Amino acid sequence: THACKRMLCDRAGNVWIGSWEGGVNIHYDGQEPFQTTGYQPRNPRSLLSPKVAAVVSDGAAGWWVGSIRGLNHIEADGQVTYFTQANSAIADNDVNQLFRLPSGRLLVSTWTRGFDYVDPQTRRFTHYRAQLGNSKSVRTFAAGRDGSVWIGTYESELYRFNEQTGSVEAVDVQF
Repeated sequence: THACKRMLCDRAGNVWIGSWEGGVNIHYDGQEPFQTTGYQPRNPRSLLSPKVAAVVSDGAAGWWVGSIRGLNHIEADGQVTYFTQANSAIADNDVNQLFRLPSGRLLVSTWTRGFDYVDPQTRRFTHYRAQLGNSKSVRTFAAGRDGSVWIGTYESELYRFNEQTGSVEAVDVQF
């Protein structure tokens, strides 16, 4: 089975589904069947892994895809660019969650090494691990009304990220 991990609908009405073992499945509005972008060894236009944990639009015609082997960027023409520990400054290849900021920059969470703030234009990765105290596994992001980003961790800790200042602050909560 190919468990559905992430799903979203783009501006054109297309449905994008990131699945565990099945890559990215796209249902183009008004067309059948789904098209799959998956992992194919030695194919430079395929994903790094069939295990997709996150999918998010890049704000143009491309898509960011997080997998257990790194971060993929799929261009509108199908070209795929890879970001791994071997070729970039990504904190960890095991990507868990993606969040696109209004600025177009990206937050990339990992299972064990906090999160990265990524500027797609410069391909610069800024790591946020020490700022998370004991929490190393970021599970979710959510936009705050004030422009901040709420960060939830596996360890049941809550943080807020301010893109303007680059700061991360712990939020005292009792779950």
